[in-house]
Amino acid sequence: MDIQDRQDDELVRQLFCTTRIFSRTLNGCVAPLGLHSSEWMVLNFIHLNSGIAQADLIRHFKVEAAAITRTLSRLEKKGLISRHPMEKGRGKYIELTASGQDLFAQAEP
Repeated sequence: MDIQDRQDDELVRQLFCTTRIFSRTLNGCVAPLGLHSSEWMVLNFIHLNSGIAQADLIRHFKVEAAAITRTLSRLEKKGLISRHPMEKGRGKYIELTASGQDLFAQAEP
């Protein structure tokens, strides 16, 4: 293994550790609100892009459709979002409910 390979391996390890620390820290911050970090990330994105299409969430987060669907279902069961059919074509658009807006206002700081 040459020096460049070792530097690349170290960079990957550092990135992995950093993202794990960030995820654990975020989970600790949003857990008292009854959320997981993935739910917070989606909730935050919906807040910033009200009326966003579910397909746009999938593209933005670069995850499988099923993963976004599960997260949205959990947020919907908690009363934080609502999904509505799009006027044209297939798909749904998502927006925060009043409860979702209240929770976001509490969590944002």
